[in-house]
Amino acid sequence: MHCSRLPSFTIRRPDDWHLHLRDGAMLRDIVYCLPVAKRERHRLALRQAATSGDPRFFFGTDSAPHADKLKETACGCAGMFTAINTMSCLAHVFEEEEVLDRLEGFTSLHGPAFYRLPANEVRIRLVKSEKALNFPQKVAIGSGPVTVFDPGFRLFWRVEEDVTRELDSSKLSDNKDGLDVSARIP
Repeated sequence: MHCSRLPSFTIRRPDDWHLHLRDGAMLRDIVYCLPVAKRERHRLALRQAATSGDPRFFFGTDSAPHADKLKETACGCAGMFTAINTMSCLAHVFEEEEVLDRLEGFTSLHGPAFYRLPANEVRIRLVKSEKALNFPQKVAIGSGPVTVFDPGFRLFWRVEEDVTRELDSSKLSDNKDGLDVSARIP
């Protein structure tokens, strides 16, 4: 039987952090995650797929706020806490690949389209700052501190919570703070 429809893939596991971490980095307890991207060529292939604009690839994250004490054991929890800086990390990657115009599709449109769901109407605004952002190294939760994912490079894209004005996601515009990119909240 011939199938003309190609499969779609959520870049979920491997997760968004696979676009950043290099060989062996995930073997340290605090950034231990599964599956392990074994080679640099695997990371680059995931990065190419994510930034390709191909609607078969879309974003998903399972940001894992495991307390450090649960990760720093012989049978530690896999996963990294990325919720605080995910969009900043993704904007960094898409900017490096010179395809910021594809970020909204990857994070917010391709997945709902695949599942035949409406896209989220709430929008965020990403603004590039001149100075690097400072994310906390740890956040406190009930079971103890959680280490925030560190991509290993400085981040300049910040999420503005004011989503009241409608932005045209197909356009990038200069403003006093940097470059705007519109995206829907995934």
